[in-house]
Amino acid sequence: MLFRAGNDEQLLSCELTGLLGEDFGSVSYTTLARCVLQRCAPETLIRYPLSMLRLCLALFGGADFSGFEAAPEQSRRIVEKTGSKQLVGEWYLLSALREFPDIPRMKTQYRKAAELMDAPSELFNKREPYMFGTTSIWYLFYHTPGKMMDTGQELRDMLDVYNPLTNNHGAGAYELYMGEALSVQGRFDESDIYAHRAAMLSEQWQNATVTYGAALLLGINAIYQSDMISLQKAIEYLETKTLAYPFLQHTAINTQMVETVRTYLLGLMMEPDRSAVWARGSADVLGDLTFTNFMAKANRITYLILKKEYKRAIASVEASLQLDSRLISLSTKNFMCVGLALCYLAMGSIPKAAEWLDQSLTLAAPDHNYTFLACFRKYLSVLFLLPSIKKKHETAIAEIKALEIHYTKAEESRIFAMPEKYPDQMKELSEREREVALLAAEGLRNKEIAQKLFISEETVKSHIRSIFNKTNIDRRSKLIDLLK
Repeated sequence: MLFRAGNDEQLLSCELTGLLGEDFGSVSYTTLARCVLQRCAPETLIRYPLSMLRLCLALFGGADFSGFEAAPEQSRRIVEKTGSKQLVGEWYLLSALREFPDIPRMKTQYRKAAELMDAPSELFNKREPYMFGTTSIWYLFYHTPGKMMDTGQELRDMLDVYNPLTNNHGAGAYELYMGEALSVQGRFDESDIYAHRAAMLSEQWQNATVTYGAALLLGINAIYQSDMISLQKAIEYLETKTLAYPFLQHTAINTQMVETVRTYLLGLMMEPDRSAVWARGSADVLGDLTFTNFMAKANRITYLILKKEYKRAIASVEASLQLDSRLISLSTKNFMCVGLALCYLAMGSIPKAAEWLDQSLTLAAPDHNYTFLACFRKYLSVLFLLPSIKKKHETAIAEIKALEIHYTKAEESRIFAMPEKYPDQMKELSEREREVALLAAEGLRNKEIAQKLFISEETVKSHIRSIFNKTNIDRRSKLIDLLK
C-alpha cells in the first residue's frame, strides 16, 4: 500500500486531488495526510510542494484542526525555499483557513496571495469543492448575533478577492448565503430568487458545493411552505446536477455532498430512515464529523427523536455543542437549542425546556432568525406562556406567531409527545391562570409564584382552585402530568 512509510515519495508524486472523504483500507485520507506530513523529510517534501499543500488542505477539510495548526509553518518554509512566488501565493490561500471563520482576516490573506500569484490556483480548483463541499454557506460563516446581513457583505467582499485567484472557485457562495439568511427570516420568495442566482453562477463556473446547496435551499423553502411540487423540482434539480460534474463522479466527497442534501431534506420530511446507510450512523458517535457531512448528523438525531429516544438525542446534542467552534457555528447552536427545548419538553422537564428555549430566542432575536422556531411553535406555545419567557421575549414570540410558515410534517409525525397529551381544558384558562399553572408545574410553591407574578399568595390560591375546577383535577401532581 502507498500508506507504508517507504512509499511516501510515490504518494506525493500522485495528483492528490478530490480525495477528501476517501478511505484507503481502514485509513482515512485525512489520517494518511497527517502521517505523511509528520514523518516525511523536508528534502522529500520540497520536491512535491503542491502535494504537500494538498495534504495540509486535507487536514482542515477533514476537521483535523490540531494537525492543521502544526502544518502551515513547516510548509511555508519549504515553499519559500522553492523560490516560487506562485507557490508562496498558494500557501497564503491555504493559510487563510487558519483565520476561518473570520472573513476580514481571511480576505487579508487572500490579498497577500494576490500580490504574488500570476496564474490561477492549482490548489483550489473545481475538483476540490469550495469549502470542502459544505452545502450551507450560512452554516459556515454566520457566527455573530446581529451581524447576519453584514456578514453577507463581508463574504461578498472576500470573494471579490478570492475568486479571481481561483478561477471563480467560490462562484455563487455569496448568493447562497443571502438566500439562506432570508430563508431563516421567513422571506421565502426573496430567498428562492437568491437560490436560483446561486444555481446559475455555480453551474457556470462548476462550483458543485453551491449547486447542491441551492438545491438544498429550494427544498427547505418548499418544505416549510408545504409546497410539494416545488420540493419535487428541487429534488429533480439535485439528481440532474449529480451527473453534471464528471470530474466529481465516483468520488467520496461528491457522494457525501449529494447524500447530505437528500438526508437533510428527508429529515425535515420526518423520513430519516430513507436516507443513505452511512447517514443513519449512530448519533452518539461524534468522531466522524467533518464540514462535508456535519448536516447529515441532524438526520441521526431526528431518527432518535422519532423513536421517542429523547434522552439519547439530548446527550448527543449537548455533546455536539462542546465541539470546536469552527464546526459548531451560531446557526448550528440555535438549531440545537430548539431541539433540546423540544426534547426536554417532551420529557416533561419544563424548567430545562425553558432554559434552552431562552438560549435559542436570545441567539435568534438580533437577526430575527425565527423560521425554525416557527416550525415548532405549536409545541413551544406552552413555553411561550411562561412568565420568564414571555416577559423577556414578547416581541420575538409575536414575530414567530406571525410568520407565514406551513410546516405540517412535524405535527403529522407526532414527533414530540407533549401536544397530544395537552387537553382541551387548558384552553379554558385565562392568561393569568395559565401562567400560574405553568409555574406550579415547574414545582414552585404558592409563595414563590406570588413573588414571581407580583400578586398576593391568596390570589395564587384562588387561581389554583379555579384551575383545578376548569381542568377537573384535584392536586398539583396531576397538574404536572397535564402539562407534560
